[in-house]
Amino acid sequence: MTLVRIEYGLEAHDEPYEKLDGEIPPGDLEALRSTFVPPERAVLLEAAGRILVFYRALAPGVAEAHGLAYPTELDRLMGPRLERLRDGPG
Repeated sequence: MTLVRIEYGLEAHDEPYEKLDGEIPPGDLEALRSTFVPPERAVLLEAAGRILVFYRALAPGVAEAHGLAYPTELDRLMGPRLERLRDGPG
């Protein structure tokens, strides 16, 4: 959620969820609502996939706006790893 705060020009806090609902338009957080799931392997991995999609859509632009390099190589390595976990034995 710190990434969302940075995108909206808000101060990052130690607790990234603090008052976020009041500071960010509700529709912009809708993509993440489905990631609050029970602690079960399959649903957690699906939620992680949705977070990755959200992150990939937002992070490169935020990084560029702040003069930072998006970790493309890390993304290239970790994306397939998540897919393998999702496809593996439960």
